[in-house]
Amino acid sequence: MIAKTPLLVTVDVEIAHDRDLQKQAEVLWRLAAQSPSVMATWFCTAEAAERFALPLKALVKAGHSIGCHGLDHGEWEDYRLFSPEQALRVLAEATDRIERAVGVRPRVFRGPRMTTSVATQAALRALGYEADFSVCARRFDLLAASRFNKRWVTTGAAPYQPALDDPFCQMGPVCAGALAVIPLSGWGVPFVSGALYLLGRRLMQGLVNPVVAAARRAHAPVVYLFHSYEFVDVTGPIDHRPIHQRLYPASPEARFRLNHQFLAELTTRYGLEPVSADQYIGGWFHDANECTAYDQNRRRADLGLGKRGR
Repeated sequence: MIAKTPLLVTVDVEIAHDRDLQKQAEVLWRLAAQSPSVMATWFCTAEAAERFALPLKALVKAGHSIGCHGLDHGEWEDYRLFSPEQALRVLAEATDRIERAVGVRPRVFRGPRMTTSVATQAALRALGYEADFSVCARRFDLLAASRFNKRWVTTGAAPYQPALDDPFCQMGPVCAGALAVIPLSGWGVPFVSGALYLLGRRLMQGLVNPVVAAARRAHAPVVYLFHSYEFVDVTGPIDHRPIHQRLYPASPEARFRLNHQFLAELTTRYGLEPVSADQYIGGWFHDANECTAYDQNRRRADLGLGKRGR
């Protein structure tokens, strides 16, 4: 069992085509070298898993978790819009390619640009996935206005078992064998490196304090996100990044140090315990009897009966 509040450090690994590929691989090797101090979960596209297989295998050997982040993170890959057949086909291909490249089959998923749907979660269940990380908690910032989901505003910090007809509706306690949703932490703005770059470590405390407090109240993990490509310079004459990203610290090394210092602070000052997704999922599923009782009461409620029936 995990005694402290868990910290799930999640890293999205996709190929940034506006940055040097060799340097993107070098960043992964550097992160792998520092990995023993902070267990993390690496959400890889199939394309990135094949391109960066060697450092990702090193991370697996060190005890980290590998998750699926889709096929290639292209604009076409919007899991909100996929039919059930398309979601299953794309996810099956991505899962198989990641397994062949890295040597382990991913058990957790995060959609590109935090997208998911009923069809997506049905495909995840069919493929044996254990958790969907594609939902934000208490997020209503405008930095992601093109893909903002109003359901994020009311999503809490706690993991939940989603309803079969609504990925944002909590069906009940998370039972062993059921798909869970594990929300990305947030409090108005998401708990991501972009917020750290814009606010700086001192002002970031205004986000850390309510995020940690909410996680402790809900007996939930704190979930943080950054991208591996953030530590590589943009190349080429045109900078295609969104305006807010151009306000980040200019030096990739400064961004790397800022993340390193911030994660150290989360573990020392706030007493959070870094764990991988596999470690976390293995330690918190509800008792099967509790789930059975919940399901029985839910069926009775659907039939218009009380807990005792009639």
